[in-house]
Amino acid sequence: MVRLYPFANTFNPGHRLVVELSNGEPLADEHNSLLPPDAFHLPVGRPVTHKIYRDAHHQSRLVLPFTVG
Repeated sequence: MVRLYPFANTFNPGHRLVVELSNGEPLADEHNSLLPPDAFHLPVGRPVTHKIYRDAHHQSRLVLPFTVG
């Protein structure tokens, strides 16, 4: 589970939402400096492997709350 923090945006018809997954980000830059302190994970000091499955047996989804407005 990945914790997402609330924000607001209006997506007009035809607009797209791009999801980017990454690791090894610096702890301070112009993007993540706005996040709460508990948004970061402590490094484990060893290599890790992230597996992202997207096939018939391992379906992925992104669930976002929305309102009509």
